[in-house]
Amino acid sequence: MLGDPAKTVRWRTSQFEQFASNFTIKVNQDLTYSSFETALREKKCAPTDGANFRYGEFIAIMKPMVEYGAEFGRLDKKLIDLLPSSLKLIAAGGAGFDWADHEELGRKGNSSCDLS
Repeated sequence: MLGDPAKTVRWRTSQFEQFASNFTIKVNQDLTYSSFETALREKKCAPTDGANFRYGEFIAIMKPMVEYGAEFGRLDKKLIDLLPSSLKLIAAGGAGFDWADHEELGRKGNSSCDLS
């Protein structure tokens, strides 16, 4: 998940809690382009509490809001090439689709959708 759930999940919190109970959710709160690139390359990131954890092979990315989760900028070819082959879906909140190179995502076999 891109961004802190305490800040990004404002509505339908019970649905998110139910969702979270069925999946392992890893939160990356250090969202600069270079840190996100490094996290994808090394398959790990450092949350704000300082504990390193590994991304591993994940199946989805959730970017719940416009204000959070896009701090790294556009999901471009360089980042898309680093996404694991296990990734199937990127779900993003907010208006528009300019946050990602959707043609490149499609070439890689990934789907994206708008949560709004």
